[in-house]
Amino acid sequence: MSWNLKKIVMGSLFAGMCVITLNLFSEEPSKFETSDEARIEEVKSLIRDVLPKEFADYKAQKLTKSQLVDAILKQEEVAEEDVSRYVILTWAQSIYVKDKNYLKAIGAVTKLGEHFKDIDVNSQRLELLQKCLSESKRADYSMAMATFNAVLAERISAQDEAQCAQYIALMKKYESKYGKTEEFATYKELVRTLKEENSVRKFLNEKEKALKQDPDNPTLNREYAEALVRVDGNWAKALPHFAKGDHPDLKNVATFELGKNKKLKPLQVGDVYWTLGEQSQDDLAREFKVHAGVFYARALKNVKGLKRALIEKKLADIEQIKASMDETSKKRDARIELPATRQMTHKEVMTYISRLNEASNPITGPGKILHRFFIEKAKSRYISALLLQDGNVLLIPANGFEILVYSPSENKIMKRCLGEGNYRGGVLLPNGNAVLLPNGSTRVCVYSPTENKIIQRSEPLIGSEFFNGGVLLPDGKVLMSPATYPHICVYDPEKNTVEDQVNIGDGVYKHMCMLSPTNPDEVILIPDCVKTLLVYNYKTRKITKTSQVAPYSIHKRGIYLPDGTIFLAELYKKYYEIYVPKKNKMTQEPFEKGLGGGTLLPNGQLCAYCAHETGYDIHIYSPKKKKILQTLLAFKPSEECYTTLLLPNGDVFFLVGGGEDCHAIVYRPDYKKKVNVPKGVVESPFFNRR
Repeated sequence: MSWNLKKIVMGSLFAGMCVITLNLFSEEPSKFETSDEARIEEVKSLIRDVLPKEFADYKAQKLTKSQLVDAILKQEEVAEEDVSRYVILTWAQSIYVKDKNYLKAIGAVTKLGEHFKDIDVNSQRLELLQKCLSESKRADYSMAMATFNAVLAERISAQDEAQCAQYIALMKKYESKYGKTEEFATYKELVRTLKEENSVRKFLNEKEKALKQDPDNPTLNREYAEALVRVDGNWAKALPHFAKGDHPDLKNVATFELGKNKKLKPLQVGDVYWTLGEQSQDDLAREFKVHAGVFYARALKNVKGLKRALIEKKLADIEQIKASMDETSKKRDARIELPATRQMTHKEVMTYISRLNEASNPITGPGKILHRFFIEKAKSRYISALLLQDGNVLLIPANGFEILVYSPSENKIMKRCLGEGNYRGGVLLPNGNAVLLPNGSTRVCVYSPTENKIIQRSEPLIGSEFFNGGVLLPDGKVLMSPATYPHICVYDPEKNTVEDQVNIGDGVYKHMCMLSPTNPDEVILIPDCVKTLLVYNYKTRKITKTSQVAPYSIHKRGIYLPDGTIFLAELYKKYYEIYVPKKNKMTQEPFEKGLGGGTLLPNGQLCAYCAHETGYDIHIYSPKKKKILQTLLAFKPSEECYTTLLLPNGDVFFLVGGGEDCHAIVYRPDYKKKVNVPKGVVESPFFNRR
């Protein structure tokens, strides 16, 4: 994506939508075809129980219809059926249209398209834009144009030339009406940007076709790589082509980044990219200089004196380049104020989990492995992963510097970024960024998936740089549980500071952590190779409860269960443990094989990974019935599973191996019905965890 276009994604407008069904007002839904009146009444009663104040305010005319629908749509965990989702969204769309809130109406249509294949999203959006532009009065011209610009920008970001052409043709009918608005200038900027990007993409496609005919041509490789960087900032895809290119310096630094040239140092690499930036123009110049900053930042701690001062000046210049780009985007989009993505609260996630029902969507077969992806040997060791808001998976290096973004749907690495190395897990923030927890690294780092870079580093830590896990607290801070340093610490992303909170005692270490299902002020520290489970109140800064686990336990993770208990996966042992927070009690249940990892599925069952001498099995396990229901048997090699994640479509991601043979596995359970996991649940820091 060029510097001149800020990505505006309409799908994120409705990430917090609740999708439920009921006839709240006298108007009937425009498309409602079901005879399950009992289900309608059940959902109606449920919503009235959840939102008593909002309904009372609506009856008292303190809330408009749109405001009440907004409140309902936030309760996303209630949506359990496709019919519920379909009815509430189509009906919410009609309410928004009647209130002339076309931006939200378009968002409802977009959300429908995400869940139902037979919805013609483009036709409906065009129809709504037509209404918006034709019906708006003079006082609403700015909002009408802002709505139009938001949809056009999203289609430009999606590289959908056909739909962009339709929208531009529609606007030609209304140029005389809206031509004098400030937002119309933004529209013209978007059209100009679209033409520029289409031209560059045409060039990119031509070079790609030429490369297929002559893949080893040095000039073609260099030109194609430059176009990739200029258009999308896609360094991960560009580097192999730079390494085959006809520019000696670029070839040299590219092979260094690909791990094939260990003779260079970060400062030398940064200097090469900086010089290339000085010799280039526009977007390419900026990309080279910003990329140089990655290596200057790494080199800074090893240089002093005049050389350090020169690097600091260049880093300051790079920040100005970024700021100028941000300022351009802000000016262009100043009138397009889009709602932020809403993170589900701890209570909402616990409510969702408590309502999971095994009988609602049984798993009828062993399922299948969709993908196995072997990560490049020996570059980094990956034992932690984090689900990002776009459905991709962040692979976090335990030793090594390369942060990777893996696409489970496309089964390939989408992005690469150099970090400081030696992390142990991460925590997703509400803004979509990831806090990377040090485990040998000297700083807490914040990675931005959209910018594909480390955007924030804490001050160097002294002695407390080894952590075993972390969790997002309700106040937006991140609690980090100890690995070898016996202090619980809290990182504040807003202030970029780390605070030691409490010493939990010499020799007591290696804990993972998760919020208590009963009290969001309490964090449960799950023992890994130690004997005591701890419950810590981060507000009072006190250990409030302790519970003994089985001797020599190696717990891979804790998993919330619908009955309010926590499932502790036990590595190498033929049992698992259940912690009951309300009673502070630990129980054991037999299991025929050692559990290497697992996750809660959207039907309340568990997907468990079990490694043994001959390979590994994947089991579907019922915690309610306490038995294995389905098994996918004996894959090789037998590798330890380090991280398990539930993906938005109900698939399961396993990060296996950790060493030279580290690989990702994407497994699809054989659900009886299509799975729709509420977006806020899989992105929740309380649900998406190592």
